[in-house]
Amino acid sequence: MVRQQKGKVRWCMSRDIQRMVDIESACIENPWEAEDFEICLRSKNSNGFVVEYDGEVVGHLMFTHSPGRFGLVSVVVHPSKRRMGLGSKMVRHLLKKMDKVDGPAFTEVMVSDRQLESHQFFKSLGFLATGIKHHHFGPDHDGYRFRLKKLSIDEYGLEVVS
Repeated sequence: MVRQQKGKVRWCMSRDIQRMVDIESACIENPWEAEDFEICLRSKNSNGFVVEYDGEVVGHLMFTHSPGRFGLVSVVVHPSKRRMGLGSKMVRHLLKKMDKVDGPAFTEVMVSDRQLESHQFFKSLGFLATGIKHHHFGPDHDGYRFRLKKLSIDEYGLEVVS
């Protein structure tokens, strides 16, 4: 019997959108709708990954790219599959892609002031809080900008090279 690899990261496809909507709804105060994902995936400067666990999509990472920068738009893992390294695996997958193209000097993400677990997650990956944007997510709902400088990826994890 062939066993599905745990934590397999792959490119997001349109067939994944409904599952991504379901995961967002289970995790996020203001979840994306199917149309939001469709718009992001149609854009030439946006893309995404999903992570599968035992053959089921359990998380996704959406990102934008432009010269000199990658922007993480959304990193979400279903609550029942958190703390298993799946979110980290998706972020590392993106960073490996970034490293291969000798691309952007940094990656950044804007995180809600209400998502302290997300703050800790990005800090654990080496991101630093570099600013606050007041009312970014709405009235009385600030955003914290986390930034990670260009990295060299090795088999042991992440190592800052700048």
